[in-house]
Amino acid sequence: MTAGWICGPLSRDDFPESLAYAWTKALAEHWDEVAVTYPAILEDIDPRHTPEVAGGMGLMLHPGAIRAYREMGVAIPDSVVPPEMK
Repeated sequence: MTAGWICGPLSRDDFPESLAYAWTKALAEHWDEVAVTYPAILEDIDPRHTPEVAGGMGLMLHPGAIRAYREMGVAIPDSVVPPEMK
């Protein structure tokens, strides 16, 4: 399993959906706690904007992340939804 961070969590498509969901939800709900280690991040990044930014970069979101964002009421552009979810 490989994962990373750019403007939101990045993972391979075989990353477990339950982990992508939990990771996305935890980061969004506890962003202020994440920012304790790097306070400037609050000025630069809002995890609720990840779907929009990912679309601008030509990236697709993981199905687990999409589920978490939808539950948070975040708009999901069609361009970031993987074909298997359409």
